[in-house]
Amino acid sequence: MLKIFIAGATGTIGKEVVRELVVREAHVIVGCRDPGKAAAQFGGLRVELRAFDLERPETLDAALSDVDKLLI
Repeated sequence: MLKIFIAGATGTIGKEVVRELVVREAHVIVGCRDPGKAAAQFGGLRVELRAFDLERPETLDAALSDVDKLLI
């Protein structure tokens, strides 16, 4: 199964993309500044949350490890 990383997933369009991919049974990885806050937004959906902040470069390697596709 492809692992699809989505940056901007908590935005208006991003959250709809996440929902559509989950319905299609994709492995969705949500990149977000605050995984705790995003957990509330995606509660009930089968997504993986990872800390991802372009202003904090130290988060990038871990956030993008084992990712097959990237949507920004």
